[in-house]
Amino acid sequence: MVLNQTQFADSVNLLFDSNLNLNNSEELSEATVAYQNLAMHFIGLKANRLLGHVGFDPVRMALMIKRFHRDAFGVSHFSAFLRAKVAARELDADVKTEIEEQLKTLSIRINSPLPRKIRIAAAFALWATTLRPLYLLNIEPGQERRLWRLDATITFWITTSYLEKYGTIQIGSPDNLDDFDTRIARIWYDFTFRDLNLSSLELMYSSIFRPDTRPVTVPLRVV
Repeated sequence: MVLNQTQFADSVNLLFDSNLNLNNSEELSEATVAYQNLAMHFIGLKANRLLGHVGFDPVRMALMIKRFHRDAFGVSHFSAFLRAKVAARELDADVKTEIEEQLKTLSIRINSPLPRKIRIAAAFALWATTLRPLYLLNIEPGQERRLWRLDATITFWITTSYLEKYGTIQIGSPDNLDDFDTRIARIWYDFTFRDLNLSSLELMYSSIFRPDTRPVTVPLRVV
């Protein structure tokens, strides 16, 4: 399965949609399908020999989406809830501010309602590498390494595809292919074997992501 440009963009946007309602089974299902479509798109382009041999664990996929969105956007959802209460005059604005300040003292992975893009990517990578919803069907004994590389490369590709909406990815020296190969192999190794945490992943993404600093141009409105 290979997505066209619109389908690809829609799948990335849906998977990283901060407004996703995790309590809505239909929206959760759409997000898991978006992940599955992106993974199969990658396999169709880069590892088509594995087509027909890749499966997805629906329970792990749903858990991955839920935990990623909880960590990345949970505080944002809570802040929106507080704002709605203030707007409905069910909560005093000063109390809302105090609650939000207290949130920063809690042991929450991401306590900002507007997390940095690299932190969102790191949260996705954390749960994708922890839960590993992909598996291979009908593989020969000793061939599990194919899944390890596939799992890591898909996770890294999805997160960098998200970040490239806001900038560019630069791994090592652009003119040194050996350096690039060494660094990307290390990333795949870490995604497969290391006990990763949000801080180490965020540090890794911050080292390769270059945000787009060009001014946003607004087209003139024709009246």
